[in-house]
Formats: sequence, C-alpha cells, structure tokens
Amino acid sequence: MTAYRFGRPEEEGQILDLIDLVFSKTGHSHDFASLLPKVYAHPGFSSLHAVAEQDGRLTGTIAMLPLTVRMGGASLRGGYIGSVAVHSRYRGQGHMKALMDLLIDTARERAYDFLALGGQRQRYGYWGFELCGANLRFSISRQNVSHALQAETARFSFAPPADGAQWDGIKALHDRLPFRCERSRALFPDIAKSYGGALRAILDEAGGLAGYLIWTEGEITEICLREESLLPAVLKCLLNEEKRVVVNVPGSLPERAQTLHRFAESTEIADKEMLLPLRWEKLLQAGLELRLEVEKMRGGSRNPLPNGERILQIGNEGAFRLQVENGKAAVTQTKGAPDQVWTGKQAVDSLFSPAGAWLLRDPLLRAWLPLPWGVNTADTF
Repeated sequence: MTAYRFGRPEEEGQILDLIDLVFSKTGHSHDFASLLPKVYAHPGFSSLHAVAEQDGRLTGTIAMLPLTVRMGGASLRGGYIGSVAVHSRYRGQGHMKALMDLLIDTARERAYDFLALGGQRQRYGYWGFELCGANLRFSISRQNVSHALQAETARFSFAPPADGAQWDGIKALHDRLPFRCERSRALFPDIAKSYGGALRAILDEAGGLAGYLIWTEGEITEICLREESLLPAVLKCLLNEEKRVVVNVPGSLPERAQTLHRFAESTEIADKEMLLPLRWEKLLQAGLELRLEVEKMRGGSRNPLPNGERILQIGNEGAFRLQVENGKAAVTQTKGAPDQVWTGKQAVDSLFSPAGAWLLRDPLLRAWLPLPWGVNTADTF
C-alpha cells in the first residue's frame, strides 16, 4: 500500500538523497544542496515536498515552492513545481499522478492564484499546464560592441557584493522590476545561486553601486541597473572580459529589448515556462494592468492600448469580460456571449505566449497581448 502525504522533518535526508539519485541518472551528477541552496541548504524543506511512501521507504517526491509574484501593483500568490523524482524501480505505478494531484489540490485549498513549472509540454499538459511567457535572448559579441558602441566611454567593474549595504542596494534595485518574485533580504544571496548562478555587483568608477547581474551557465539571466541608459556601457565593459554574452530579457521590459536589438548579433524569442492559472479573474486583471503599464513606459502615451472589450469563455472557469478604456483595464466575470471560447490551455497559450498571441486573428486581442509573464531563473524550482 502506498501513502501520499507531505514530508516530515526527519525525512529531509531521505528526500534529498532520492532527488540527487534520480536526477544523477539523467547523465551527470546532481547535488541539490548546492544547486538550489535557497531550498535545500535550510532546514524545513520537507514541508514543501509531497512524498510517496511504499514498503516503508520514500519512492517518489514532488515539491511546490511558494512564490509571491508582483505584477505592477498586484500581488499574486502561487507555487513553483520542481524536484519531480520517482525511483526507477517504482515507476509506472501512478506515483507522479497522485503526487501532482495532491499538490494541485493543496494549491487550491490555499487559494493560490497560479502554479508554474518547467518541463516537457505534453507530460504536464495532462494537468492543464501550458507554455507561456516571453523570454528574449540577445547574443552580443565583442565585435558588436566595438562597432556599435564606440561612443560609450563610461567604465564599470564587476565583483561579488562586498558588504550588507551593497546587498541592500541590490535588493532595492530588484524591487523596482515591474514583474518580479518577492525575495527576502536574508535569502537573496542563496536565491541568486540557483542553478549555478553567480551574482556580481556592477560598480561605477567611483565604486558606487550601478546595478547587479546574475551570470548563469554563460548567460546573463538577470540584470538590474539604477538607470536603464547604462546598459550599453555596462555590456561594453563586460565584453572586455568575455568574448560573447547572451542577455535574457523578460517580456515585461520591452525598452531593454529595444535597446539590445539595435546592436545584438542575433535575437531569439521563446516561451519561458508552463503556467496553470487557478484564479483567472485576478490573473487577467493583473496581467492587463501590467501590459498597460509596460506600454506606457515604452511609448509615453496615456492610452497605449486601443479601447475596446472582449468576452472570453475559458473552459469551466467561466466567461470574463476584458475592457480597456482610456488607459485603464477592467476584468469581470459575466454571462454575456463570448467572443472567444477556449480551453484553459488554449487560453494560456493565447493570452500569455508570444507565439499564441501572434497567431490570433482578432486584431484587438493581438494589440493587447501577450500579457507579461515569466519568472526569473533564480526564482524557479
């Protein structure tokens, strides 16, 4: 008989051993205490893990990391699914399905607004997850900056944060992002180390904090600056040390994307992760408001999106009226006739994915979408 429940404090060693074992069989050794210190370097992580217990041993586990996402002025509570591990001798017995069902039921009981994860599309599509979130990747070489950024003369250096004051400044810069996950000051250093990330303070010639970046597996996965106009000069200085950099830019920062697109060697646009909305009205309201805010920052217009309304029927979740009028957004449930009828997965694809939004035939929805989404790599699980 198999029991499905949440882990206990005395099982943390077993949980960590199981995850390390299962992932190490994928091709290279894994050490999750080093890979995700924000979770596994701190006691208490057993409570995040749903576990399968069979024959007196733990045979599988899936974790759900609580997140609070800030979208403009809105705060959304949710969870990021990760550390999906079933021992090879116990696969094919339905453990993953039972554990995923337990976590989704728990998320609904906690009134979470969303769940997110990274993984194979069809595998997690069975639970309603779908790809979403615009992530732009700009590849920039020394040749690009030597030709395109000759006028940039400001000098910057890069070093690990030297003291608590710099960490305080780094957190303050992060907290200005229009889309972000809330990070405690105490956990910020460990969060930045996720998946081998290395955080570097960006220092101006006077030694002042000009920003920070997180370098992960040869890419800049996160960069925040006290002034966005510093970005070209910062990259020019960085490319004195590196031959090439890839800069990841979320869809919520189109001004940055415009800057990099002017001189980058190449650009790629891809989905960021998979999303399962649990409270659609709240997610749509936050997303449409942030889309308006982002477009206002980019274009300076008070009314950056065309006025109009559309009614969307989303599976069994109901019908939602989306309205934009004179630079303001409103989302309400309605019994009106829908303009679009989507399943939950189709709605995620159309509303939050750059490719899905681009393929829509409705010109008004194409002008409004995609809604910004994309959890930074350091906050994922």
